[in-house]
Amino acid sequence: MKTKMGIKLVSIAMVVFSLFSVAACNNPGGASSSGTELPPVEETETIDGIDRSRTLGMIVEGGKTEYKIVYAADGGSAQLYAASELANFMAEATGASLPVVADTSVEYGDDGRYISVGDTALLKKSGIETDGETLNRDGFVMKTQGNNLYIGGANDRGVLYGVYDFLEKMLGVRFVAPEITHVPEVGTLPLYAMDVTEIPAFEYRNLYSYSMRTNDPFYTRLRFNAPERTIGEMYGGRTDWYTELGEIEKDYDNLAQMFPSYPGFNVIHNAFYWVNPADWYDTHPEFFAADAKGNTIRDAAGTICQLNLTNGITDDGKLDETMDVSVAKVALEALKKFILDDPDATVFFFGHNDWDVYDLSPRSQAAAELYGGQAGILMRFVNVLSDEINKWLDANGMEREITIATWAYLYTKKAPVKEDGRGGYVPAHESVIPRDNISIRIAPIELDWYYSVNDPNQLGEYSSLVLEWTHLTDNFMIWTYETNFGNYLFYYPSMRQWSDNVKFFREIGVEYLMMQDNYHGFGSWQADMHTYVASKLLWNPDVKVQPLIDEFLYYYFGENGAEKVAAMMQLFDDHFALLQAEEPDFWMPFRDDDGSTLMNPDYFPIELLEEAESLIEEAIADNLADSSLDGAKRVQRDKNLTSALLTPQSMILQNYAKYYSGSRTAYAAEFIENAEYVGVLSLSEVTTLINYKASLGLS
Repeated sequence: MKTKMGIKLVSIAMVVFSLFSVAACNNPGGASSSGTELPPVEETETIDGIDRSRTLGMIVEGGKTEYKIVYAADGGSAQLYAASELANFMAEATGASLPVVADTSVEYGDDGRYISVGDTALLKKSGIETDGETLNRDGFVMKTQGNNLYIGGANDRGVLYGVYDFLEKMLGVRFVAPEITHVPEVGTLPLYAMDVTEIPAFEYRNLYSYSMRTNDPFYTRLRFNAPERTIGEMYGGRTDWYTELGEIEKDYDNLAQMFPSYPGFNVIHNAFYWVNPADWYDTHPEFFAADAKGNTIRDAAGTICQLNLTNGITDDGKLDETMDVSVAKVALEALKKFILDDPDATVFFFGHNDWDVYDLSPRSQAAAELYGGQAGILMRFVNVLSDEINKWLDANGMEREITIATWAYLYTKKAPVKEDGRGGYVPAHESVIPRDNISIRIAPIELDWYYSVNDPNQLGEYSSLVLEWTHLTDNFMIWTYETNFGNYLFYYPSMRQWSDNVKFFREIGVEYLMMQDNYHGFGSWQADMHTYVASKLLWNPDVKVQPLIDEFLYYYFGENGAEKVAAMMQLFDDHFALLQAEEPDFWMPFRDDDGSTLMNPDYFPIELLEEAESLIEEAIADNLADSSLDGAKRVQRDKNLTSALLTPQSMILQNYAKYYSGSRTAYAAEFIENAEYVGVLSLSEVTTLINYKASLGLS
């Protein structure tokens, strides 16, 4: 095991990405693509349900078609949108315009020559099943009968995802980045016999990058589904999470007035929407976390930090009915309001605020000792909410299954367990075992993100953090960290552990996997790459990561540019592997707050950074000189390569004083010009490009 402060590194698996033989998947199904063909790559051996030895008809041949696309007349906007997406991309690829018609105008039959999209009358007559439980909510089917194809899902998202899967598998379409969609020219499109059932590994899944936060069409094309993410009906619509205050929003105006910087209602850090200090602090300051001397804990701006979650809970883990009012009772009433406010919501997140402090009153400290720490206190609290809300639902004849989700994060990250003396763990107390309708969202922010969560080389104090929770429950969500939040543009090789992590998370039954990345703006080639690769891996953890990286690089940078960027990545990957093997103090935090690792020039020689810079400058020059490219493609690739150039440039500016002496202004000005050119908005979670520019006197 490895610690942050120099305990000897016992062992390390020297796994680095191999030098890329830049490649991408060949266009399947006999489809031909214009431009340079890529060499074949090793693909995961799976049975995809498409029998390419049986051709049932020709959807398109020689730019002509006898097929039509059929949507459900009463299916809603998403299913019509799915049909139009299919028609538009097929027309772009094949030159053939397939009519898009309602199911009310089409007769069912094996010789119909149609592609049925969504919950059409044709699908219902076919007998093809699209059960939501079987399909893990967002899965889909693609099945043939006669010379017809049926694309269906248990919900609107599944229908959309089925369409995009068809486009990818049968036409070779690649949704690479918001500005880059690869659509090959396809002369002939056969209809093969299909019996495809696709089921996502995770019911909810997301890589939280800027494009996934803001771009609904691209988000949908990549098949992400984040419960916190509200999207329009056309793109698949809402999930079953309670994400917005509805009719009761006005009840919280006083909270915004009391703490203007406190976030609006969300499903992440929302404790004060359950127990509002603007309503309760004056009369019940004991509701809120205090230090050992009884003083309310506040941040530098004076904001109250946390709730006291022992308030209103008896020693045996029940609601304290002797108290007229308590944190537990107020939170319970808030949950009732939320439930009534949104009849379609089933998941309600109780999230403590984003401060690593908690109540230190004598009762809370005694409870932490008895119940396995702060997570034990939290588990007892949400268990009471669960018990009481189920009583209320039953008493009112409300047949709703309610899930309460909560954090294992910061001071609640460690599971409330104790060693059993046989190498395992048992609950610290029976009252901390989460109820069946409670889901734990583990966010192990303190890990070394070079390694998977269970790697023997993981930081010793956290090496079993996730596994310990499995001794309490099997209802999990996971939140990981996939960029350097102290400088988004730095190279950050977290992808090396993705495959191991994602497979492990699937194994323990994780329902929602969210990978947090650069969510503050465009201009990051790494965020775009992470988004693309994660979209495939979160759907199917058995796909191989390296071919996806190769494919992304090729379409994002072009063949020559991909080779140079791959070479830069190899430089950094080899160097990070060397640091992990030979420097006991080096680790890869999510953000280097003290400048000891990722921001430390001792670990990143200037020669390395200048070599990386030179590689990308060569690629930029080659791209500008490439007369075979049309102007728009050359400009797009120039921007993408300039984004890659920002990686070594940002690391040079951060780490080397000589660039802050005589040539400081010129080099910094070049960096800022490049960043503005590609659209960078923020350099970190706390530093915008505008503020950085002003700090150098360049505004």
